[in-house]
Amino acid sequence: IEKISQQKTINLDKNFRTVDTVLKFVNSLFEKLMGSKYISLKNYHFSNNNIDVEILENENLKAPSNVDKADYNAYYESRLIASRIKELVEEGQFNYGDFALLFRASTVDHIYEEALMEYDIPYYNIGGKGFYHGQEIIDIMNGLKAISNRFDTISTIGFLRSPMVGLTDRTLYWILRHKESCILETLDKDIKAIEDDEKERIEKAKNLLKNLITKKGLYGVYPLLMELLEKTYYIESLMLTYSGRQLVSNIYKFLDLALDFDKNTSGSLEDFIDHIERLKDTDESQAKIQSEDADVVKLLTIHKSKGLQFPVVVIPQMARRFNYQQPYILLDKNKGVGFKYDKKAPLYNKIKDDIRAIEDEENKRLLYVAMTRAEKRLLIGNQGKNSGFKKMVKELINNDHIQIIDKLNVKPNIREQIKPLKSGLLKSIPINKKKFPLLNVVEGYDKKVFHRVSASQYIQFNGCRRRFFMNYYNRLSLDLEGRTSNELSNIIEPSTRGNIIHKFCQHYKFGIEPFELMESIVNSFGIEYNNKTKSELDIYMENYLKYHREDYDKIYSEKEFYLLVEDSYIYGIIDRINIKNGKAEVWDFKTNRVNNKEQLIKIYSPQLQLYVNALKRISNFEIDRAAILFLETGDMVEIDIRKESLEKNFQDIKEFIRFINKNNTIEQYDRSNQCDKYCEYNIICNHK
Repeated sequence: IEKISQQKTINLDKNFRTVDTVLKFVNSLFEKLMGSKYISLKNYHFSNNNIDVEILENENLKAPSNVDKADYNAYYESRLIASRIKELVEEGQFNYGDFALLFRASTVDHIYEEALMEYDIPYYNIGGKGFYHGQEIIDIMNGLKAISNRFDTISTIGFLRSPMVGLTDRTLYWILRHKESCILETLDKDIKAIEDDEKERIEKAKNLLKNLITKKGLYGVYPLLMELLEKTYYIESLMLTYSGRQLVSNIYKFLDLALDFDKNTSGSLEDFIDHIERLKDTDESQAKIQSEDADVVKLLTIHKSKGLQFPVVVIPQMARRFNYQQPYILLDKNKGVGFKYDKKAPLYNKIKDDIRAIEDEENKRLLYVAMTRAEKRLLIGNQGKNSGFKKMVKELINNDHIQIIDKLNVKPNIREQIKPLKSGLLKSIPINKKKFPLLNVVEGYDKKVFHRVSASQYIQFNGCRRRFFMNYYNRLSLDLEGRTSNELSNIIEPSTRGNIIHKFCQHYKFGIEPFELMESIVNSFGIEYNNKTKSELDIYMENYLKYHREDYDKIYSEKEFYLLVEDSYIYGIIDRINIKNGKAEVWDFKTNRVNNKEQLIKIYSPQLQLYVNALKRISNFEIDRAAILFLETGDMVEIDIRKESLEKNFQDIKEFIRFINKNNTIEQYDRSNQCDKYCEYNIICNHK
């Protein structure tokens, strides 16, 4: 107690972690950077080398003309770091487990993961985000997008160029030179400039795409994806690359996502693509194939490295800019509130400068933490323009303490030789074919619970229960090789045409040139707006314009809802809600071919009644009117929304949800009395 009361300062300036060569560099740098606030560290360990700090930078690096300079600097630095790690390990100076890459933020660490994979360097990323940015995931998504929308030129070209098909850039050039309305149609053409072996690949790719386009409505995403991978031997091709184990593990992780999607939703391929697009910027790391304790390079943030130490520390992205952006209003508890209202905003600028000074001090401490994690060697990735940490320290570095590494001394080996199997591995192993009885029936086995259903599912159930079962309960994997799809003969697929028209109805306002709006929407779907597509869409657009009004108090377009019924949510999108004088009307746009209007009214009336039920129960609006607008003919048909009709509709929905959650065999789902001979399940449904 007596010693404590003396309040004597004890300096903990003895460093038991870092060798003298690295500490000399750190002391020299931070004495200049922090001034009198910095206390120099004394070393305990000595190095056998004169220099153990390396600056990895090529100051004369020039980016190719078609590549962004910042992107190329990041690419080159990642390969420079991977090359140096490989070189030090091959020289026997260190093991992979001795290295740690410390990042300010993990937003672009996937670039460094790619570099490590190229050099066949095992690694473990503690909380990375690069899963959806991997080339193997991009290849798969391009394949799925090409199946989903044959007018998506960029995705289709990406699929054809990927190892799934492997067309050369020269072949793709000639395909694009002879492009029809879509790439798939172009593949039917005999282009003389394309070599014969490339034509064989084109033929296989064309047949595969047409086959999977035909099947996409019958399949869940998982079996569709499995067939895409199996028919293209994509997993096998990845296994021939260095770090193939990591790439294939990522594929299997993606397959798990698709399987979960099929199990937990009744969504289409398009829904899955939208789902993945929403996930792209989330913090999803690559599949883990190494443990943190294995002989692997570690990737982590500087914040997570506090208290840790590593034989070799690598600090990438030194040139990455600091984010000094501030909002237009700043608060300081002593100075008050500052507004950025003009070029001259003295209080705002003063508060902003104070915040920046605090951030600069924090950045200095962050760099200090990173550098002092090193035990024996410090590698600094300095490639790029003069900003961030690089700008902070560039003029303060003592060149006597560092070595410059500016070349890739080790080249990556991208692909391994195919190795033949040993003859002993080809011997068959006898299999015990004895069948084990099922001891207990597991509750819920082979049953699907619909926690969420859609309005379209309800309509399909009313039309044909058997078709609903095949579509949503137990998706089928039919082999439809050789069958041609009716949709392929249309200029625009019916579903795509419907989406285009709905977007036009959603975005059109008085004062907008309708044809220009339609052209921009069509182009956004990857479809050329020419005379053929224009003539197909004009009638729908003109019929909508006859009814378009804006003299309402409020208009809601494409309004989503979730209505709790029993223990499930029913989901839908109301095309238009018009509010006037506190009363609402509901419109639903239909782009069907109107061969039998009365039959279509009978089919879609329950859907409109469901929309009205949902709107009344969620918003308490008084509903005046509900109508279907058939955009092919221009007919507006009002639907019965009397109280008794809506109550019956709600009871029918309850019965629908109870039925599908209780019944799980095809025999329990009756066939429609009016079977559609064009139904996709016609060839397997044993209808009489």
